[in-house]
Amino acid sequence: AGRVVEFFNMTSRENDVFDAMFEWLVTPPARGDRAIGQGLVAPNALTVELDCPDTLDRLETLGAPIAPSARRVCHWSSYTRPGVMRMYNAMLRQPELWSLPHLRAALHKDPAPRWSRLLARPMRPAPLPFHAELS
Repeated sequence: AGRVVEFFNMTSRENDVFDAMFEWLVTPPARGDRAIGQGLVAPNALTVELDCPDTLDRLETLGAPIAPSARRVCHWSSYTRPGVMRMYNAMLRQPELWSLPHLRAALHKDPAPRWSRLLARPMRPAPLPFHAELS
């Protein structure tokens, strides 16, 4: 069954810190193995980066608008961001519309390297946490 099932690996660079800690704390079965947040390579698997602006644009055109990332580090973003659970529901209930070949054709192929978004310029200006106290 594992060779024919369609496997969607939902990732986010927001989880890089947690993936790195997992790799540091757990000895991999084979040298060089990485957490699945770094992507999977298999004929029946597709990595979908939920923090990639291009991916979000393409998912929206497929009928799944998802809010952009609001943080650089967040383990729960792939579950709690507005629109994500609605897309997961559609994937489970309408597999003919959300098939692996269909998504593979619509989305980009290669996941961004680890730390690429953590070290990137800020996505939007954010006020300092004590901003209201200065007024």
